[in-house]
Amino acid sequence: MATLSQIATAIKNADAAGDTDAVNALMGLYREQQYLQAGVTPPVKTDSGDAGFFENIGTGLASGFVGTGESAALGVAAALEEEQELKAREKIQSVAANLKPEGGDKDSLTYKLASGVGSLGAFASTALFR
Repeated sequence: MATLSQIATAIKNADAAGDTDAVNALMGLYREQQYLQAGVTPPVKTDSGDAGFFENIGTGLASGFVGTGESAALGVAAALEEEQELKAREKIQSVAANLKPEGGDKDSLTYKLASGVGSLGAFASTALFR
């Protein structure tokens, strides 16, 4: 198994080559290796088809937080020159796609409320930088 630094180097090389599919796959491998080095079993995706209450809360919070961060970063990228902006937007969206959790019932009221609280959490976290 590759080390974290080897995987990080591979991610940088794939990103420099513009291979977003490889970057996404390597990011997943990197996260899995982090779990293994910490002695924790990586989470297993289940396809039960029915999201529970706590899954909706967890994925909603994280999704709202990441979505707000993504929107803010895209807003900052708009100030760049057009070519730089397009590259920055692609990277921002790629990172956000990797950070957004999968699962949860996006039509559930619980998910939507948790997503709103997660969005507020993203704004509230900026208070820590004062």
